[in-house]
Amino acid sequence: MPTTLNAMDGKCASQVFLIRRRDSSIFRVGGLALEERWQRALNHEGVGCTVLEGREEWKATKGLTDPAAFIDENSVFEHTTLVTILHTRCRDNEAVVFQSKAGDPAPAVLLGPNALRRVTNSDGESPDGTSAIRELSPVADVPVRSVELDDQAFWLRLTKPGQDRAATRELLSRLRTRPGGLIARKVNRHLSTLLSGWLLDTPITPNGITTLSGLLAVGAAALMVLPGYWWAVAAAAVMQASSILDGCDGEVARLRYQSSEFGKWYDSAVDEVVNALFIAATGYHLAQGGWPGWVWVGVFVGAANYLYGMINFHCKWKTGLGIYWWFDTGSRPVKPGNTYATHSDNTSFWSEVKTLYGRDAYLLFFLVAALVDGLPVLMGILAVVAAVIVVLLFLHVVVFRAPC
Repeated sequence: MPTTLNAMDGKCASQVFLIRRRDSSIFRVGGLALEERWQRALNHEGVGCTVLEGREEWKATKGLTDPAAFIDENSVFEHTTLVTILHTRCRDNEAVVFQSKAGDPAPAVLLGPNALRRVTNSDGESPDGTSAIRELSPVADVPVRSVELDDQAFWLRLTKPGQDRAATRELLSRLRTRPGGLIARKVNRHLSTLLSGWLLDTPITPNGITTLSGLLAVGAAALMVLPGYWWAVAAAAVMQASSILDGCDGEVARLRYQSSEFGKWYDSAVDEVVNALFIAATGYHLAQGGWPGWVWVGVFVGAANYLYGMINFHCKWKTGLGIYWWFDTGSRPVKPGNTYATHSDNTSFWSEVKTLYGRDAYLLFFLVAALVDGLPVLMGILAVVAAVIVVLLFLHVVVFRAPC
């Protein structure tokens, strides 16, 4: 039966040994060969990685003082599932195996240092122990504990051509349900993950995707300054395409393990600049065919949107969350040590309403408004929302001096 340990019982794995298979070179997941993908994933978690193939490599298992994880190199794990395995504690004299709630075994096993020494000789290899470890199965005379992974856990052992592409598609599909705005979850990510599946097979980097998305948005603003209904529709459609492409940089970064602090900053900075530019261009577009004051409405809404976006990004950088209003009665996340705990996806009515001022949502509104010739109505609504946002930011930052 699956069991659990006290939080302080045992240690986590400090080293991962990948068990190489003969056909490992034929598989590519997320645009990466399996060994490179494993190296990046484990480096991301600060865990050492050694590929086990011949006798010399097996000698690396000798003298370990912490538990080690043995994982089939021809397997693919969704990242949070891998993190769960790496953070599972293992006693010195036991083996830990993992399974789904349906009882399917995962291609990974943890061995405590004493247990590992019992099944390998002084050279780090023995006929019985090595064979058992290669098959990731329990070893005789070593206590085995089974850990049941949650419903969201995903892994796949690759055994035949084509399964690697299926694994890539599954990993991308799981990105659709990560926390985010209502429009992002229900609309944009269904398109961006399809596009990301193609981009993963190209040499383009996540920062390159951000640049392309920004250039596309600049082009949309240029189209919007032209008078006429069809120019407005074309501009809004191009801006929506930019918004969808903008989601691909994070998806590609996650699957290729290319995330960086600079990339996060660059993505947000580009988004806020081009958003403000496009909104201001919309004001200019409306002013050409109607009230001249639309120019200033566009400038005001664009500036307010930029201000809110940068403060929200500052809060994400600082806490891992967006801006957290002083009047929000929802429970604040707990901060253990120096980092915030993982924040669950809050899908309350109020949280969903707040996301409608997010980029994914209002850029879709621009497209709908352009199609029905309702840009003046949308800009009027956004002007009211922008005025409220400016007042709230003033109260939050200046008057109440509230934290993020």
